[in-house]
Amino acid sequence: MKSLNTLVILTSVISTSVFAGAYVENREAYNLASDQMEFMLRVGYNSDMGAGIMLTNTYTLQR
Repeated sequence: MKSLNTLVILTSVISTSVFAGAYVENREAYNLASDQMEFMLRVGYNSDMGAGIMLTNTYTLQR
């Protein structure tokens, strides 16, 4: 139990957002009601301490 408390305290104090780096993310979704396909592309860069920039493009394809 003591190790669990230590782990909870460490994870609440140490944030993963302090690490810098670039990332690319893509998502794909299909809506059955409107018969549309959506594709999203997201590119970003996280600076130190959580500040960063993110660019997002979303494309919708009608069938």
